[in-house]
Amino acid sequence: MTSAALFFRTFCPVVCCFLLLVYPGGVGGSSFRNEQPPFGNLPPRDAAVSSGSAQVLPALPSSGEVTAAAGVEPLPRRGAPSSSPRTPRSPRTSRFTTRADSAYRTGILAEDTTWRGQVLVEGALTVAPSVTLVIAPGTTVRFRPSPEGNIGMLLIRGRLQATGTSDQPIVFASDEINPTAGDWQGILILDSSKKNLLEWCRIEGAVAGVAAEFSDVSLRQTSVSRSRTGVAFRSSTVVVSGGGITECPTGLFSRDGDTDLSGGIFSGNGVGIAVTGGSLYLSASQVTGSTGNGLQATGARLRLEGNRFSGNGTGVMLAGCRGDLVGSRIESNRGMGLELLDSPLGITGNRISGNGAVGVMVRSGGGTLWDNTLEKNGEGELTVAGTEDIAAPANWWGSGDPVRIRERIRDAAGGRVLFTPYLESPPSL
Repeated sequence: MTSAALFFRTFCPVVCCFLLLVYPGGVGGSSFRNEQPPFGNLPPRDAAVSSGSAQVLPALPSSGEVTAAAGVEPLPRRGAPSSSPRTPRSPRTSRFTTRADSAYRTGILAEDTTWRGQVLVEGALTVAPSVTLVIAPGTTVRFRPSPEGNIGMLLIRGRLQATGTSDQPIVFASDEINPTAGDWQGILILDSSKKNLLEWCRIEGAVAGVAAEFSDVSLRQTSVSRSRTGVAFRSSTVVVSGGGITECPTGLFSRDGDTDLSGGIFSGNGVGIAVTGGSLYLSASQVTGSTGNGLQATGARLRLEGNRFSGNGTGVMLAGCRGDLVGSRIESNRGMGLELLDSPLGITGNRISGNGAVGVMVRSGGGTLWDNTLEKNGEGELTVAGTEDIAAPANWWGSGDPVRIRERIRDAAGGRVLFTPYLESPPSL
C-alpha cells in the first residue's frame, strides 16, 4: 500500500465524520441551545500530510473516450463496469460523466494548480500544506462520492484562492441533478494561515459550506444555500464582507475565533448566527426570517452596529457576553426583541419595536440603555427579571407620560428600571 493510500484510509474518515456533526441551531424561546457544533476530534495540528502523488484523473473529452495516465484510474463512462467496489448509490442521476475539463479522485494535490471550466471531484481531495489552489472566474466544481463511498469534499491544508466575479461566480455544488443538503461535505480549511480567499463564490447543498479550523479566511460576496450549516469556524480569524446565507439550519457558527462580518444577509435559516466564545464584530448586516434566534451568543466579546434583526423567533439572545449594541433595528420578531443573561452591554441608538413579546428582557447582569426607541412591543418595552437595577435614562418609550411609561416597564422581581430622565420625543436614529 502506498503512503498516499495509507494516509487517506486513516485520515479522510476522521475528517468526514467530524463534519457530519452538524450544529442544528436553536429555536425560539427563552433558553440557549447547547447542541454540539460541526467540529469533532481532529488529528493533531502538526500531523504530516503524506507525500504521495496527487490522484488526478485526466480531462474527460466530449467524445467520452478516456485515456488513463500511467498509474491513474480514470472515471468510468456512464454504464461502464468498474473494477472498484462501489457503495450502492441513490437512484438520483449524476450530472457529470464525460463533460468535466478536469477530474480528480480521492487523493492529494501536491503542486500548485489552477482550475478552470468544469471540475469534478470524486471523494476527498486534499491540497497539501505547501500548495496553492487557484480557481478562475466562472469555474464550476462539483462533488460526488468515490467508488469506495468517500463523500466528496475539498480539504485545504495549503492555500485556496477562489476569486470569481459578479458576472462569473465560482460554483461549488453536488453532482446530482436533484441535489439535497448534505450531498457533499464542503470546503474544510485546516491549520492554514495563508490568507485563504473565496470571492464571488456560490456554495450549495453541502454538510458545511465552508468550515475553518485554526486558519485565516476571507469571504467576499460569497453565498451559501441549502446546506446543513452555512459556514462554521473554530479558533480562526475570519473576515466576511457581503454575500449571504439562506435556507440552512444554522447560518454561521463560530467558536473561539475572531469574526468580522459586514454587509451580510442571513435569511430563512434555523438560527441566523451562533457564536460561542471569541469575538464578533457584526455591522450593516440583516438577519431575517429565522425560525429560531436571529443571533445567539455565549461568552463572547461583541460589537453589533447598524444591523437589522426582524422576523425571527427572538431577535438577539446573549448570555455571558460583553460589548456594545449600537444603531441597530430589532423589529417585528415573533418573540422577544433582545434577551440578556449576565450580559451588561452598552445599548444605545437602537430601535426596538413591534416585537411579539417584550422588547428587552434582562434576566440578570445589569446593562445600560440610552438614546433608544422602545415602543409597541407586545408584552411591554422592558422587563427586569433579576435583582439588579438597570440604568435606562434618556430613552423614548412611545410616550412622554411617566405614568404610561411606567405601565410599559416591569421590574417586580426586585431590580429597578431607572428610566428618568426620559425623552419626550423619539431620538433621531
